[in-house]
Amino acid sequence: MYLVSAEVNPERNPGFKWNKKPNNKYVNKKYLILIIFIFSFFVFLSCGKDEPPDPRANDYVYVCPSNSAKAYHTFRDCPSLKNCSKDILEVTRRKAQENERIICSNCSKREAEKENKSDSLKK
Repeated sequence: MYLVSAEVNPERNPGFKWNKKPNNKYVNKKYLILIIFIFSFFVFLSCGKDEPPDPRANDYVYVCPSNSAKAYHTFRDCPSLKNCSKDILEVTRRKAQENERIICSNCSKREAEKENKSDSLKK
């Protein structure tokens, strides 16, 4: 016994809906491009820097070119800088930070003390 599928005639059965999806690849690509554009626009807007540029970015700092050195120094006479066995380089703070250097803890403390003294003199 074989099952024979009945032919569906939409004129006889007005409530019948075909289950075919429209084959319009152009419209789908168009919406995909639009969604990608909108997403990239919002990503671009969110990447804007809200913070003002660092006024000390162009100040010169001191760097030990050794592979093990990870910090930059704001004072030439820093005790940590005396451990450097190679010639000390003088670069901008921005360049040191771009090379993933962080400020030396000793120099950071000295800068904070220096700023506190200058603030107390202004008052």
